[in-house]
Amino acid sequence: MLAPFNGNVGQTKGLEVTDEEGRHIPVEIQRQVLLEAGHGCAIPTCQFHATEFAHIEPFREVKKHEASNIIALCPNHHTLYDQKKTIDRKAMRAYKLKLQFLNKRYTSYELRLLALLGEKPYILASGEIEVLGLLKDGLIENAHTFETQSLVISKGGKVVHQDLFVQAFAARLTAKGKTLIETWKSQSEDLLAVL
Repeated sequence: MLAPFNGNVGQTKGLEVTDEEGRHIPVEIQRQVLLEAGHGCAIPTCQFHATEFAHIEPFREVKKHEASNIIALCPNHHTLYDQKKTIDRKAMRAYKLKLQFLNKRYTSYELRLLALLGEKPYILASGEIEVLGLLKDGLIENAHTFETQSLVISKGGKVVHQDLFVQAFAARLTAKGKTLIETWKSQSEDLLAVL
């Protein structure tokens, strides 16, 4: 059984998570896992803070601590996973993968846009800069430009830089984007393979 997290990242007293075998999750790994989950439970619908850590593949099997195998959970979801087994390992790996992948790669705006595009064929997007990650990864495309903004920089009466930015456009999923959404919704562990 893992000890609860006391919220004092950086101090080892009370932070070390142990079981009857005396194993400890290093503080740096705890910090990394908490930051990845935003100090909240990794289950997307949960509104509680993460206060416990769970190994996705049991420690007794892997005999090591790696951030990629540890997930932050509230006490309720930790019990449902480790003791009651109502959350299976495959689902927990999918939750972890989503945290690792989505939190590091896309902004919250881009994630909301993807979620909406999973339900609608077009969404009004507020500019190419705000969705640059999705555009560069080829997940969305500009179906129609509604508004642009030009930038002209002059020095000594001479134009030294000129550019045109899309401020508002109709975004739609590409084939690659549709595959990502389908994979995301299916809870598959192959989310990274789409990119």
